[in-house]
Amino acid sequence: NSGNSGSSKINPLTSVTKPQNSLVIKNGEPVHIPELNALVPLIKVRVSGNRYQLCSGVFLAPDKILTASHCVMRLHDKEIDQYFESKDLYSPKRISIIFPKNLIRPINYRRDGSRHWSQYPVKAVYVKSDAFTGVRISNNNLTVYGHEDVNDLAIIELSRAPKYKFHIELASVAPQVNTEQIVVGFGHNTGDNAKEKGQSNGSVGIMRFGKTIVINGIRAGSNRTLRIGGSATDKAPDVVSCKGDSGGPSLSYNESSLSYTVTGITSLGYGGYACSSLPSVYMSVAYYKDWIESGYKTDSLRIGKFSKK
Repeated sequence: NSGNSGSSKINPLTSVTKPQNSLVIKNGEPVHIPELNALVPLIKVRVSGNRYQLCSGVFLAPDKILTASHCVMRLHDKEIDQYFESKDLYSPKRISIIFPKNLIRPINYRRDGSRHWSQYPVKAVYVKSDAFTGVRISNNNLTVYGHEDVNDLAIIELSRAPKYKFHIELASVAPQVNTEQIVVGFGHNTGDNAKEKGQSNGSVGIMRFGKTIVINGIRAGSNRTLRIGGSATDKAPDVVSCKGDSGGPSLSYNESSLSYTVTGITSLGYGGYACSSLPSVYMSVAYYKDWIESGYKTDSLRIGKFSKK
C-alpha cells in the first residue's frame, strides 16, 4: 500500500560497501559541466573499519552542504514512536567531502583516486530533530506510515572549504507536475540497465546527471516530498536513482539568468536495494526552506564543533 494512510517499504539509496572497481555505463553521462561539478560534492562516511558509504550533496555556500540525513546517521532499528538522538549521528571525523581539483574533470571515485580530487574535513553535522518520525526501521528496511513523516535532511559544515564561483538558489515553491528536472549524483543512471561483474547499474562513485520530470499519482505523499524520475508515465524519461545518489539535488535551470535552483534532495527509492524501480522520493526544498536558511541550528540533532552564533 502507499499514500498518507498506508505503508510502504522503502530502501535508502546509499552504499555501505568496500570500494570496488568502477562500472562502465553505456548511457550514464559523466558530468563535464563545471557548474554542476562545483555544486555537487561526493560525501564519504566511514561506517566501520574499511567500510564506507558514499552519498551526494549540494553546496549552499563554500562551507555548507545540504544532503540527506540518512547519509550521516546510523539508521538502526526503531519503532514509529521512537526518535533518533544526536548520539546516532556519525562523528564529523568519520566524514569527508570529496571535491574535484579541476571542475572540467568530473569525479570518478572508483577509478581516479585522489590524483584528481581533494578531501575536505567536516566541522559539524546538523539533522532536523524529527528525522524519520512515523517510520519503522527493521533490518535496514524502512516502512513509511505516511510520507508527511519522512523528513530526511541534514546540513554539513566544513572546517576548510573549496573555492568556487558558482551559486545556487533554494526553491521557494515546489515544482509543478511534468516540470523538467536535472538530477545529479554519484550513482545515477539513465535506465540502460548496463551491468558488469554482477553489480547493479549505477555503481556509486561516478558523477552523472540526467533530465527527467516531476511525477504525479505514484505513491503520492505530502507536500514535504516530491516524486521525480522513474518510468511511471510515457512522458517521463526513464531516469533511475541508485545508491550513491542520496543527498544529491534535483535542479531547475533558468536559461535567462544562467543559474540553478535546487528543488529537492534525493532521499529514498522503491524496489531493489541498488536502484529505484519507480519515481524516487525527494525532500522538497521549498517546504524546508526556512529550516535550511535560518533554523537548522536550533531545531536539530547535532554533533561537532559549533559556532557561537
